[in-house]
Amino acid sequence: MGSPNDALQATVHAVPFATHRVQPSRSDSPPLRTVLLTFFWTLLGLVVVVAAAWHLAFQRGDEPASRITAPVMGEATISWIDGPDAVISLASAQDGETALGVAHALERPWLMALYRQAALGRLSEWFGPETVGLDRHVRQLGIPDVIPDSLDSQTRLALQRYAAGVRAGQSEQSWDLLPAAVAAGFSPEPWQEGHTLAVERLFSWLSTVLVASDSVGTAPFEIRRDSLAAFLGLGDMDQAVVWITEQEGLYARLPVGNSGLPPIMSVAISVGQRLVYEGATLPGLPYRFCGRSETDSWCKPLTSEATVARDSTVIPAEYFAIDLADGSRAIGTRRRTARGLVDAGVHLEWPGLSVQSDAAAWTRLPEPGSFALATTSGLLLSPAGMRILGTSSIQTGTVLATGLADGIEELVARIDAVDDTLTRAEYLLLDTGSVLTEARSRVAPGQAPAGVDSLSGLPITDPGSLSYVRNWDGRFASASIAATLYDATAAFGPAASDSLLRWFGSDRRVWRWELDPLLRLQYPGAKAGGLPIRYGEVEWRRNGHPTAPSWGPSRSFEPGRQIPFSAAWEAYLGRPQVPAPVRYRRPTVPYGQFLGRSRAAPVRTDMTTLSGRPITSQTRIRPGR
Repeated sequence: MGSPNDALQATVHAVPFATHRVQPSRSDSPPLRTVLLTFFWTLLGLVVVVAAAWHLAFQRGDEPASRITAPVMGEATISWIDGPDAVISLASAQDGETALGVAHALERPWLMALYRQAALGRLSEWFGPETVGLDRHVRQLGIPDVIPDSLDSQTRLALQRYAAGVRAGQSEQSWDLLPAAVAAGFSPEPWQEGHTLAVERLFSWLSTVLVASDSVGTAPFEIRRDSLAAFLGLGDMDQAVVWITEQEGLYARLPVGNSGLPPIMSVAISVGQRLVYEGATLPGLPYRFCGRSETDSWCKPLTSEATVARDSTVIPAEYFAIDLADGSRAIGTRRRTARGLVDAGVHLEWPGLSVQSDAAAWTRLPEPGSFALATTSGLLLSPAGMRILGTSSIQTGTVLATGLADGIEELVARIDAVDDTLTRAEYLLLDTGSVLTEARSRVAPGQAPAGVDSLSGLPITDPGSLSYVRNWDGRFASASIAATLYDATAAFGPAASDSLLRWFGSDRRVWRWELDPLLRLQYPGAKAGGLPIRYGEVEWRRNGHPTAPSWGPSRSFEPGRQIPFSAAWEAYLGRPQVPAPVRYRRPTVPYGQFLGRSRAAPVRTDMTTLSGRPITSQTRIRPGR
């Protein structure tokens, strides 16, 4: 396949320049008509070149197809909401999975192709030796080993419908115009239900919390998993948290790493006037795992738990081959026991090591069911009350939460402490005073040690900064520096003020959390195949604070961590008997815009709704003949 530069050169050479016979002029200057014609054709040539560059060099040279044929029972419409999200209107409820597959394939083609290639352990077929280690890791875990025939008929039918929708969307995709596809030189194969199951297991593994026993670290498994997550632009997916408050309802925070293309696609699906689902979806999966219907709100993250322990068992190795982009092969090995996987003297137990899927449970949400891969609980809110989609939960006062991330108990306590003061639902997606509460709890009134402020608990090293803190009402107003100061104090102690002076400058009015560029978003898969030339990292100026319930990003991140900062899909999903649209936000970079992306400022991530954003185009899905 030729490069975009070859195509541009061919376009330039093809631009016609007219030749005209003119009478010799007595002047040495060319006639005005010749000058005007030359200028016209030159201008036309530039327009053609620019148009070709626009179309070839960037992800979306045009809008999604306005019409598409798919195996649906009745006509359906996809309304594209400001580009990356969708509202799907159906004539038949049976077409939900098919229409969702079409939407995913049209809007997230590169993510779906990349996730599937990673889940099958075949990244090296595109990217060469650089990704052999990632493929070895995936195949050691057996993630590509799927058996769709083992599913019940209803679940398999849903997955088949989704795959059929993806194939219909793939048929409308101009793959040779996707810049990542041009750089990697690939053409994706048709999507099958087994691919969905492999992607499900991949996301389950990336969302898994590794728990060490026998005083052994979680390496080497955690290091390899985080390397895979970094390549895909994903990370911190094991930090997912969902919670319910008595006053406000259900909230969710699903970290997704630093992908500049949003991995989570917000979708609304309705049949006639009836809302079937509104919330989060993942490209490659038809599961409605975090959102609401007309009567219920629910969230069931993919997070599961795995354990590691020392194991000196000597086990024969199983060999497998990995194909590389240049036609050569690399060899990998794995050592499995009846109880798990052994590598470098460390034994791993994870439900996904056996060939199984949660597809049946996912397709039946929001009804409670048993999960094998995503073994932790989720939360369900309905007019009949709130339920746990599993067994594990943490409750403090009026707040009920679920999650495996470190600090979940502290998060529940801080939400409960401020819940009765809330006036806007979005406040719970920020930290509403936890650090102030924690500081005051550490220092009893009148008992502050020398050099520590008795009100805030902060070192008295910068009276100018402390004046902000002492008058802070516990919420992060746009002009408040308190949150940044607390975060820096946690990292640097008495040297916090000096650090902030070097970071922000001497004007304390700009010591504000929203001015701290903590997050760097990247094009997923951009670390191989020459893609870094086309897509660089993008600095993201957050609309949230480091101590929001993400355990990052923060300037005091854990040393040695490969993915220090995380973006997230955050949403308020409602409360019983109060119909309201899902309010959500997620960082995204407009890679599809002209000149790619990074020279434009990142988009702000205010809370929004699908109904509150403009419809940019529509795709009509018609039944095949």
